[in-house]
Amino acid sequence: MRMCHDTLRSTHHHRHGGRMQYGLFLKGIGVTLEDSLRFWREEFTRGTVALDKFEKDYAYNIRHNYGKEGSRVNYTPYSCMKIIMSSVGPTDTHGCPFKIWDPSVLQTKLGSYGLGAAHAEEIAGFVSKGHYQVACSKYFEVSHGLPLEEGINHPNQYFELSQIKMGARAAPAKPKPTPSRRPVNHNGTASQQDETMLDTQDTEALNEDDDDELWQLMETKESGVEPKPAKQLNGHVPEKVELEGIKPLNGAVAAALHWEDDEDFDVSQMETE
Repeated sequence: MRMCHDTLRSTHHHRHGGRMQYGLFLKGIGVTLEDSLRFWREEFTRGTVALDKFEKDYAYNIRHNYGKEGSRVNYTPYSCMKIIMSSVGPTDTHGCPFKIWDPSVLQTKLGSYGLGAAHAEEIAGFVSKGHYQVACSKYFEVSHGLPLEEGINHPNQYFELSQIKMGARAAPAKPKPTPSRRPVNHNGTASQQDETMLDTQDTEALNEDDDDELWQLMETKESGVEPKPAKQLNGHVPEKVELEGIKPLNGAVAAALHWEDDEDFDVSQMETE
Protein backbone atom coordinates (compact mmCIF):
# COMPACT_ATOMS: atom_id res chain seq x y z
CA MET A 1 0.00 0.00 0.00
CA ARG A 2 2.98 2.25 0.47
CA MET A 3 3.69 1.85 -3.24
CA CYS A 4 0.12 2.87 -4.10
CA HIS A 5 0.26 5.85 -1.76
CA ASP A 6 3.63 7.06 -3.03
CA THR A 7 2.43 6.77 -6.63
CA LEU A 8 -0.74 8.74 -5.88
CA ARG A 9 1.24 11.47 -4.13
CA SER A 10 3.73 11.80 -6.95
CA THR A 11 1.49 11.44 -10.02
CA HIS A 12 -1.89 12.46 -8.53
CA HIS A 13 -3.52 9.63 -10.42
CA HIS A 14 -4.31 5.92 -10.30
CA ARG A 15 -5.84 3.66 -12.86
CA HIS A 16 -8.96 1.66 -11.96
CA GLY A 17 -7.07 -1.28 -10.41
CA GLY A 18 -5.04 1.04 -8.20
CA ARG A 19 -8.11 2.97 -7.08
CA MET A 20 -9.86 -0.27 -6.17
CA GLN A 21 -6.92 -1.77 -4.27
CA TYR A 22 -5.92 1.36 -2.36
CA GLY A 23 -9.46 2.73 -1.98
CA LEU A 24 -10.79 -0.45 -0.37
CA PHE A 25 -7.75 -0.56 1.90
CA LEU A 26 -8.56 2.95 3.11
CA LYS A 27 -12.15 1.88 3.65
CA GLY A 28 -10.94 -1.10 5.68
CA ILE A 29 -8.87 1.02 8.07
CA GLY A 30 -11.89 3.18 8.85
CA VAL A 31 -11.83 6.06 6.34
CA THR A 32 -15.42 7.22 5.83
CA LEU A 33 -17.02 7.76 2.43
CA GLU A 34 -16.95 11.53 2.86
CA ASP A 35 -13.26 11.55 3.82
CA SER A 36 -12.42 9.18 1.00
CA LEU A 37 -14.14 11.42 -1.56
CA ARG A 38 -12.29 14.44 -0.23
CA PHE A 39 -8.93 12.63 -0.25
CA TRP A 40 -9.23 11.39 -3.84
CA ARG A 41 -10.69 14.69 -5.05
CA GLU A 42 -7.78 16.68 -3.63
CA GLU A 43 -5.18 14.35 -5.13
CA PHE A 44 -6.73 14.05 -8.59
CA THR A 45 -7.44 17.77 -8.96
CA ARG A 46 -3.81 18.52 -8.14
CA GLY A 47 -2.94 16.80 -11.39
CA THR A 48 -4.64 17.04 -14.75
CA VAL A 49 -8.18 16.09 -13.68
CA ALA A 50 -10.68 18.95 -13.47
CA LEU A 51 -13.16 19.06 -10.61
CA ASP A 52 -16.24 18.45 -12.77
CA LYS A 53 -14.50 15.54 -14.49
CA PHE A 54 -13.67 14.01 -11.11
CA GLU A 55 -17.28 14.28 -9.94
CA LYS A 56 -18.49 12.78 -13.20
CA ASP A 57 -15.95 10.01 -13.83
CA TYR A 58 -14.43 9.07 -10.45
CA ALA A 59 -16.72 9.99 -7.55
CA TYR A 60 -19.31 7.42 -8.65
CA ASN A 61 -16.79 4.56 -8.41
CA ILE A 62 -15.76 5.62 -4.90
CA ARG A 63 -19.37 5.68 -3.74
CA HIS A 64 -19.86 2.32 -5.47
CA ASN A 65 -17.04 0.78 -3.39
CA TYR A 66 -18.89 1.85 -0.25
CA GLY A 67 -22.12 0.21 -1.41
CA LYS A 68 -23.91 3.49 -2.16
CA GLU A 69 -24.34 3.06 -5.90
CA GLY A 70 -25.31 0.37 -8.39
CA SER A 71 -26.01 -3.03 -6.82
CA ARG A 72 -24.98 -1.56 -3.44
CA VAL A 73 -22.55 -4.36 -2.68
CA ASN A 74 -20.44 -3.69 0.42
CA TYR A 75 -16.99 -4.44 -1.02
CA THR A 76 -14.19 -5.61 1.28
CA PRO A 77 -10.43 -4.89 1.06
CA TYR A 78 -8.23 -7.18 -1.00
CA SER A 79 -6.23 -9.89 0.76
CA CYS A 80 -2.56 -10.53 0.02
CA MET A 81 -3.39 -13.61 -2.04
CA LYS A 82 -5.93 -11.73 -4.16
CA ILE A 83 -3.41 -8.97 -4.83
CA ILE A 84 -0.63 -11.45 -5.64
CA MET A 85 -2.84 -13.42 -8.03
CA SER A 86 -4.25 -10.35 -9.80
CA SER A 87 -3.05 -9.43 -13.27
CA VAL A 88 -0.96 -6.24 -13.37
CA GLY A 89 -0.08 -4.53 -16.64
CA PRO A 90 3.15 -2.65 -17.39
CA THR A 91 1.47 0.74 -16.93
CA ASP A 92 -0.40 -0.21 -13.74
CA THR A 93 0.73 1.12 -10.39
CA HIS A 94 -0.83 -1.40 -8.03
CA GLY A 95 -0.25 -5.03 -7.07
CA CYS A 96 2.21 -6.63 -4.65
CA PRO A 97 5.61 -4.89 -4.84
CA PHE A 98 7.40 -8.03 -3.70
CA LYS A 99 6.05 -9.79 -6.78
CA ILE A 100 6.08 -7.13 -9.49
CA TRP A 101 9.46 -5.57 -8.70
CA ASP A 102 12.67 -7.15 -9.87
CA PRO A 103 14.78 -8.35 -6.88
CA SER A 104 17.54 -5.84 -7.67
CA VAL A 105 15.02 -2.99 -7.87
CA LEU A 106 13.44 -4.21 -4.64
CA GLN A 107 16.79 -4.19 -2.84
CA THR A 108 17.38 -0.60 -3.89
CA LYS A 109 13.90 0.40 -2.77
CA LEU A 110 14.29 -1.32 0.60
CA GLY A 111 17.59 0.48 1.09
CA SER A 112 15.82 3.81 0.52
CA TYR A 113 13.34 2.77 3.24
CA GLY A 114 16.20 2.45 5.73
CA LEU A 115 16.94 -1.27 5.65
CA GLY A 116 20.51 -2.50 5.80
CA ALA A 117 22.08 -4.34 2.89
CA ALA A 118 22.00 -7.72 4.67
CA HIS A 119 18.29 -7.51 5.45
CA ALA A 120 17.46 -6.21 1.98
CA GLU A 121 19.38 -9.09 0.42
CA GLU A 122 17.62 -11.62 2.67
CA ILE A 123 14.19 -10.29 1.69
CA ALA A 124 15.14 -10.27 -1.99
CA GLY A 125 16.17 -13.90 -1.58
CA PHE A 126 12.66 -14.83 -0.43
CA VAL A 127 11.23 -12.95 -3.41
CA SER A 128 13.45 -14.78 -5.90
CA LYS A 129 12.01 -18.06 -4.58
CA GLY A 130 8.41 -16.84 -4.92
CA HIS A 131 7.84 -16.44 -1.17
CA TYR A 132 6.25 -13.01 -1.42
CA GLN A 133 4.30 -13.09 1.85
CA VAL A 134 7.35 -14.37 3.73
CA ALA A 135 9.32 -11.45 2.31
CA CYS A 136 6.60 -9.02 3.41
CA SER A 137 6.53 -10.53 6.92
CA LYS A 138 10.31 -10.26 7.18
CA TYR A 139 10.18 -6.63 6.10
CA PHE A 140 7.64 -5.93 8.85
CA GLU A 141 9.83 -7.59 11.49
CA VAL A 142 12.94 -5.68 10.44
CA SER A 143 11.28 -2.29 10.01
CA HIS A 144 9.29 -2.55 13.26
CA GLY A 145 11.77 -4.48 15.39
CA LEU A 146 8.98 -6.87 16.32
CA PRO A 147 8.82 -10.63 15.70
CA LEU A 148 5.54 -11.87 14.27
CA GLU A 149 3.59 -14.75 15.78
CA GLU A 150 2.06 -15.44 12.36
CA GLY A 151 2.74 -14.28 8.82
CA ILE A 152 1.16 -11.34 7.03
CA ASN A 153 -1.91 -12.40 5.04
CA HIS A 154 -3.70 -9.08 4.51
CA PRO A 155 -2.63 -5.44 4.03
CA ASN A 156 -5.10 -4.34 6.69
CA GLN A 157 -3.59 -6.88 9.10
CA TYR A 158 -0.19 -5.29 8.42
CA PHE A 159 -1.64 -1.87 9.19
CA GLU A 160 -3.28 -3.01 12.43
CA LEU A 161 -0.08 -4.64 13.71
CA SER A 162 1.91 -1.55 12.78
CA GLN A 163 -0.51 0.68 14.68
CA ILE A 164 -0.23 -1.54 17.77
CA LYS A 165 3.58 -1.40 17.61
CA MET A 166 3.53 2.38 17.28
CA GLY A 167 1.18 2.67 20.25
CA ALA A 168 -1.66 4.17 18.24
CA ARG A 169 -3.91 1.25 19.09
CA ALA A 170 -4.19 -1.22 21.94
CA ALA A 171 -3.61 -4.90 21.35
CA PRO A 172 -6.85 -6.93 21.24
CA ALA A 173 -7.67 -8.60 24.55
CA LYS A 174 -7.46 -12.38 24.64
CA PRO A 175 -10.73 -14.13 25.56
CA LYS A 176 -10.92 -15.39 29.13
CA PRO A 177 -11.81 -19.05 29.72
CA THR A 178 -15.34 -19.62 31.01
CA PRO A 179 -15.31 -21.27 34.46
CA SER A 180 -17.32 -24.45 34.88
CA ARG A 181 -20.41 -24.38 37.09
CA ARG A 182 -19.89 -25.91 40.53
CA PRO A 183 -22.03 -26.09 43.70
CA VAL A 184 -21.71 -22.92 45.77
CA ASN A 185 -22.38 -22.18 49.42
CA HIS A 186 -24.09 -19.12 50.85
CA ASN A 187 -20.87 -17.14 50.47
CA GLY A 188 -20.91 -17.70 46.70
CA THR A 189 -17.84 -19.99 46.65
CA ALA A 190 -17.58 -23.65 45.77
CA SER A 191 -18.15 -25.91 48.80
CA GLN A 192 -16.38 -29.24 49.14
CA GLN A 193 -19.04 -30.33 51.62
CA ASP A 194 -21.79 -29.64 49.09
CA GLU A 195 -20.00 -31.72 46.45
CA THR A 196 -19.52 -34.59 48.92
CA MET A 197 -23.21 -34.50 49.89
CA LEU A 198 -24.26 -34.68 46.23
CA ASP A 199 -21.99 -37.66 45.61
CA THR A 200 -23.28 -39.41 48.77
CA GLN A 201 -26.93 -38.89 47.82
CA ASP A 202 -26.35 -40.33 44.36
CA THR A 203 -24.53 -43.36 45.81
CA GLU A 204 -27.28 -44.04 48.37
CA ALA A 205 -29.96 -43.94 45.69
CA LEU A 206 -28.03 -46.44 43.57
CA ASN A 207 -27.50 -48.74 46.56
CA GLU A 208 -31.24 -48.78 47.35
CA ASP A 209 -32.03 -49.84 43.79
CA ASP A 210 -29.39 -52.58 43.98
CA ASP A 211 -30.83 -53.93 47.28
CA ASP A 212 -34.33 -54.21 45.82
CA GLU A 213 -33.04 -56.04 42.77
CA LEU A 214 -31.04 -58.51 44.88
CA TRP A 215 -34.08 -59.18 47.09
CA GLN A 216 -36.17 -60.06 44.04
CA LEU A 217 -33.47 -62.41 42.74
CA MET A 218 -33.25 -64.20 46.10
CA GLU A 219 -37.02 -64.79 46.22
CA THR A 220 -37.13 -66.32 42.75
CA LYS A 221 -33.90 -68.29 42.70
CA GLU A 222 -35.32 -71.35 44.47
CA SER A 223 -38.38 -71.51 42.19
CA GLY A 224 -36.40 -71.50 38.94
CA VAL A 225 -38.73 -68.88 37.41
CA GLU A 226 -37.28 -65.84 35.70
CA PRO A 227 -38.28 -62.66 37.57
CA LYS A 228 -40.46 -60.04 35.99
CA PRO A 229 -39.46 -56.38 36.16
CA ALA A 230 -40.58 -54.79 39.40
CA LYS A 231 -43.49 -52.41 39.17
CA GLN A 232 -42.72 -48.87 40.25
CA LEU A 233 -45.06 -46.99 42.55
CA ASN A 234 -44.69 -43.25 42.39
CA GLY A 235 -41.17 -43.68 41.06
CA HIS A 236 -40.06 -46.12 43.85
CA VAL A 237 -39.52 -49.87 43.74
CA PRO A 238 -41.44 -51.60 46.58
CA GLU A 239 -39.37 -53.53 49.10
CA LYS A 240 -41.40 -56.74 48.55
CA VAL A 241 -42.36 -57.81 45.07
CA GLU A 242 -45.20 -60.23 44.36
CA LEU A 243 -44.50 -62.34 41.28
CA GLU A 244 -47.35 -64.01 39.40
CA GLY A 245 -47.18 -67.78 38.87
CA ILE A 246 -44.95 -68.54 41.87
CA LYS A 247 -46.21 -70.67 44.80
CA PRO A 248 -45.77 -69.32 48.30
CA LEU A 249 -42.65 -70.57 50.01
CA ASN A 250 -42.97 -72.87 53.00
CA GLY A 251 -41.83 -71.75 56.39
CA ALA A 252 -38.35 -73.22 56.24
CA VAL A 253 -37.53 -71.61 52.90
CA ALA A 254 -38.93 -68.30 54.03
CA ALA A 255 -36.79 -68.45 57.12
CA ALA A 256 -33.74 -69.27 55.02
CA LEU A 257 -34.26 -66.19 52.89
CA HIS A 258 -34.33 -63.91 55.93
CA TRP A 259 -31.49 -65.19 58.00
CA GLU A 260 -28.79 -62.89 59.29
CA ASP A 261 -25.51 -64.59 60.22
CA ASP A 262 -27.41 -67.76 61.21
CA GLU A 263 -24.57 -70.26 61.18
CA ASP A 264 -26.84 -73.06 62.55
CA PHE A 265 -29.21 -73.02 59.60
CA ASP A 266 -29.73 -76.56 58.32
CA VAL A 267 -30.52 -77.05 54.67
CA SER A 268 -32.13 -80.41 55.46
CA GLN A 269 -34.93 -78.57 57.20
CA MET A 270 -36.23 -77.39 53.83
CA GLU A 271 -39.20 -79.44 52.61
CA THR A 272 -39.38 -80.73 49.10
CA GLU A 273 -42.51 -81.07 47.05
